[in-house]
Amino acid sequence: MTKIIYIIIALIVGYLIGRYTTKSDNLPEKEKRLQQIMDLLDKQDQITNNEVEKLLGISDASAERYLNELEKRGKLVQIGKTGTKVSYRKRA
Repeated sequence: MTKIIYIIIALIVGYLIGRYTTKSDNLPEKEKRLQQIMDLLDKQDQITNNEVEKLLGISDASAERYLNELEKRGKLVQIGKTGTKVSYRKRA
């Protein structure tokens, strides 16, 4: 019985360590990509989801997550509500 408890504890600890390590490893890459988006906005007034997809070589959903993150941080403003008319610009 105690062996089972030790195994369960070890699995939980391993899971938590793996989860923590994965998040910290991805952080620099995420910040790098967010900076690439902001750098492109230094060169042009607006950016679309499709431009972010091409710039970073990522999926539509990932591009949307990056743009939403920058909007949440107060760095971007969304122009338009839905569809192909949506673009983003730097917050003034």
